[in-house]
Amino acid sequence: MNAQYKLYERDGVTFAALQPYFESMAKPMRGVEYHIAPRLAVALKGSHIYWAYGMPEYKNVGVKWVQKMITSGVNGRFYRVENKHYKNALAYFSLLISSTLPKNTEALIKVYTTIHDLAVEHCRIVGVGIDAFDDFFEEIVTREVSRQGYPNLVDDKDAWSKVLQPAYRSEVLNYKLAILELSKKIKNKKFLVSAQDVEHIYRKYYWLTIGWGGRGVLTRKKIKQETRACAKLTSIEYQQERKYILDYAKRIAENRRAVLKRFQVPEKVVRPYLTVLDKIARMHDQRKEIQMRSLFLMDEIRRKVARTYSLKMADLVWLKPNELRRVIRTGKIPKRTVIDRKSGYLVVMNGSKKLEKTGKQALRFIDNKLKLKNNNLTSVKGAPASAGIATGRAFVTEDPRRAIKFLKKGDILVTPMTTPDFVPAMKKAVAVVTNEGGVTVHAAIISRELRIPCVTGTEIATAVFKTGDRIEVNGNTGVVRKI
Repeated sequence: MNAQYKLYERDGVTFAALQPYFESMAKPMRGVEYHIAPRLAVALKGSHIYWAYGMPEYKNVGVKWVQKMITSGVNGRFYRVENKHYKNALAYFSLLISSTLPKNTEALIKVYTTIHDLAVEHCRIVGVGIDAFDDFFEEIVTREVSRQGYPNLVDDKDAWSKVLQPAYRSEVLNYKLAILELSKKIKNKKFLVSAQDVEHIYRKYYWLTIGWGGRGVLTRKKIKQETRACAKLTSIEYQQERKYILDYAKRIAENRRAVLKRFQVPEKVVRPYLTVLDKIARMHDQRKEIQMRSLFLMDEIRRKVARTYSLKMADLVWLKPNELRRVIRTGKIPKRTVIDRKSGYLVVMNGSKKLEKTGKQALRFIDNKLKLKNNNLTSVKGAPASAGIATGRAFVTEDPRRAIKFLKKGDILVTPMTTPDFVPAMKKAVAVVTNEGGVTVHAAIISRELRIPCVTGTEIATAVFKTGDRIEVNGNTGVVRKI
C-alpha cells in the first residue's frame, strides 16, 4: 500500500451504499467533528471498494479524537448526540419496515429523502470517529498505562489483550438468545411458534446479515430454521448455551479484573479507557444497524422504481440521490453516467476540495496509490483480538458471498474486514485474520463470541497470504505466519 494512505478494502459494495457517507463529508456538521478526515480517497472497481484516509493527517486528527472520546467520558456530548440520533432513526426505520411504500411519486421521494437524511446525519456523528477509535485506541492506552508505571502488563501480550476486550454482548448474540427463547415453544418436534413471534424477531434483526451490497437480509424462513435447530438441543445444552450468552459481558469484565489483580494494577488506572471501550463496542453495532437498515429500505425503493419503469436494479445503484429522485419522477435513467461509473469510479476529498474521476483515470489512481503489495513477506503482525492458536488452510477473499460458498470447515478466513454478512463463513472457520481494525471491530467481537482466535489490523494479510497457504494464527501475540 502507498504510505500516503490508510486503506480499508473489501468486495460486495454498491455505489449507492456509500452515498450517505459522501454527503456527510460534503457538508460539515457544526459541533460534531468526528465525521470527516482531512484527506480521503474512495474508489470502486465494480463492487470492490478502496476507502483510504490520507496519512499522516488522519492519524494526527484521529489520535486527538480518541483522546477526546476518552477524556469526555461516556456522558460527553459525542455519546449523547449519537444515542439520541440512533433512537430517532431506529424509530422511523422500525415503523417503515412494517409499512407499504407509497404509490404517489412525491410521497415516495419524501420517504426516500427522509431515510437518506437520517443515514447522512448518523454518518456525520460516528462515521470516521469509530474507525479512528479502532485504529488508535490500543496505541494510546498502551502508552498511557505504561507511562503510569505498569509496563509489565502491556508487555504481556496475552494478558493485555484480555484487558482490552470490550465487556459487551453483540447483537449477533442477542439474536441467538432470542432464537433460544423462541425455541422453547416447540414441543414434540412440532413447530408451534406463531407468525407473530417470528415477525417480532424479523423486524428487530432483519438487518443483521445484510452486507454493503444490500443483499443477505435475514429471512423469516431462516429464523424458523434456526429456531427448529435450537429446539433439538437437550435441556443441559440449552441451559449451557443460554448461560454462556447471558453471562458473556460479565465474564469478560471478570477476566479483565483478574488480570489487573495479577499484575497489581489498580482498576482506577484503566477504568476511564475500558468504560469508553465498552461504549464504543456498542456504538459499532448501532452504526452498523443504521447503515444496514437505511441501505435495505432505500434499496426497497429502488426495487419499486425498477419494477415501475422496467429498469435494472444493477443500474439504479450507481446513481446519486438527486439522480435517483429524477428517475422516480421521469422513469429515465442517465445511461452514460452509469456506464462511466461502472468502468471505474474515484472521489478524492481534500478539505473543501473534491475531485471525481471515472474510467481509466480512476483505475490508474487505484493501481498507483491504493493497491496492497506483498513484498515477499511470510508473516504479519496485528492486534491479538481473540485468544488462542489455530492452524489451517488460508481462505483469502474480500467477498462475503465467496466466503459463505467456498470456505470449508476448518479453514482460516483472511479478509480486509468482516461485516454481518461474513458471519455464516466465520462459523465454519477456525480463525479469522483481517487487514483492518482493532479490538472493538466486528471480526474481533464475533470471533470472541465464537471462541476462535482472531488477529486484526495486520494491514497487508490479504496480500501476503493466498488461498491454500498453510498458516498459523496466534491470537495471543497477534502474529500470523506461513508454516
